[in-house]
Amino acid sequence: MGSYGTNHLILTPEYGPRVRFIAILTNMEISHDKPDIEFLSDRCKDCDECVRVCPVGAIGKNGTINKFLCRDYMFESLKGLRCGLCLKACPIDRR
Repeated sequence: MGSYGTNHLILTPEYGPRVRFIAILTNMEISHDKPDIEFLSDRCKDCDECVRVCPVGAIGKNGTINKFLCRDYMFESLKGLRCGLCLKACPIDRR
């Protein structure tokens, strides 16, 4: 379906990081017709937009995320609202 970006969002070929997955449980066999995609997207290697825009420095250039900094910012500073700046800053397949 896609690969992970530096900000740990799934990057899809058609919509970039602008998708949300929930859960689908099935016992159906699912075939795939696309070649394997790298786990960490190569489209992120020359881009640090999500790293630059993160207000608490939770995203590292090497693809690490300090989930505690991210969580604390959203629940303490934003009073439970989601930040989304890394998603908004991502230039991949912006429509």
